[in-house]
Amino acid sequence: MFAIVTQTATLAQNTTLPTVVEGRVWNVVRIIPAEPPESDTIPGYYKDIKGRWGVGWPHTYKIEGDTIMGGVAYKKLFLDGRFVSGLREENGRIYECYWDGYPEQLAFDFNLRPGDIFKDVYNELNQLEVKQVRTFNFAGTNRRCMDIWAYLEGQEIIDGLVDYWIEGIGCMGGPHSPFWWEATSGSGLLLSCYDGDECIFNYEDLNQFTNCPSTCPDDNHPHAIDLGLPSGTKWACCNVGATTPEGYGGYYAWGETEEKDDYTFETYIHCDSTYDTCHNLGNDIAGTQYDVAHIKWSGYWVMPSYDQIKELTEKCTRERVTVNYINCIKFTSSINGNSIFLPASGIRSFDESLNNEGLQYVGISGFYWSSTQSSSDSYDAYTLTFGPSSTSDCTIWVEGNVRFIGRSVRPVINGITNINLSNPSEDKSAHAVYNLYGIKVADCTDKAKNLPPGIYIVNGRKMVVK
Repeated sequence: MFAIVTQTATLAQNTTLPTVVEGRVWNVVRIIPAEPPESDTIPGYYKDIKGRWGVGWPHTYKIEGDTIMGGVAYKKLFLDGRFVSGLREENGRIYECYWDGYPEQLAFDFNLRPGDIFKDVYNELNQLEVKQVRTFNFAGTNRRCMDIWAYLEGQEIIDGLVDYWIEGIGCMGGPHSPFWWEATSGSGLLLSCYDGDECIFNYEDLNQFTNCPSTCPDDNHPHAIDLGLPSGTKWACCNVGATTPEGYGGYYAWGETEEKDDYTFETYIHCDSTYDTCHNLGNDIAGTQYDVAHIKWSGYWVMPSYDQIKELTEKCTRERVTVNYINCIKFTSSINGNSIFLPASGIRSFDESLNNEGLQYVGISGFYWSSTQSSSDSYDAYTLTFGPSSTSDCTIWVEGNVRFIGRSVRPVINGITNINLSNPSEDKSAHAVYNLYGIKVADCTDKAKNLPPGIYIVNGRKMVVK
């Protein structure tokens, strides 16, 4: 059984956590579907990763000793004390060979990205797609984790989630090739993994996969994420100019609504070429002609205020995560458990010595504009800032920063009331129609008659469809 890979992108992973480690032990169970037991505590019954009941037979894998097959060095893999194959790994890829003279196969590739296809060339029905890549912490170690779905070439995904691959550990069937136990059946379940006496993964860790709330129900971004905040503020799933929650999006000077090539006081349209000539745009530009979120997205979307950013930092826990290989800060509500990701998008500034269009700190730090001007300096506005991803904590601060630098914007919805919207045009028919979550549902009011009954927003005003 050889695996071949169709990749949308490649990524060298020279720092991938090792999987093929002397003495490592995997305790797994193979599940045969069965009716649910009368009690959850009856021995021998397990739930697979989809929550389906079955009868299980536990097995133990162990890496012990070395061997040479076909002139290549491998570590020996034993199943219940019986030698089954040799394993070796190189740059995030794990290769498996069953006996001397037999070609090795690619068993795992932790360089894969969402959309990549992993195939068993001997059975075309056994094809896997990497649907999502996330990072979780197991026993104090962050590991890249892949959601693996069954796939049929030329058709849509046929069976949904069937496996998890965990960097440095393997899959739910252990360290073997995922096709060993019929990958599309989802019958393997990893109970625990040990390095000597140290447990590096256990069955309860599966809750991290299943209890991780999704920010978006579909790919039709943006969405308003309810974090249960006392103010009622809902945060957008992605940045202005981005098409995914982890996308960097556009970079905008404070009060400007278009990107540009140079970000300096000389090119900043809200001053007269020097920092001490900045124009007064008001203490808060949310919902005005200076608000890039409102101009670009319309509806009830606006830039977040200083107070809303402070509320986010105070009412949510935060952690550094990697989403599709992008460094992000994940804010998780302490009220309802929902979450958003803010990517470390960096800034665009005036440094002409850079050959990357002035981009700095990308993948390291994040700088997000608020709608609030600094109370101390007219040439500053408040930002949400988080530090380098290499630090030991998730340092967050809200501070004043010079207005001409290009920074990211993550919009919010304040609610149905208490919002500073621009005066709407009298010609409503020319405007798009949005639902109360800021999602466009019709291109113009002429098409709104087909919408379900409810309240909608047209150019900042309510419209009732009966």
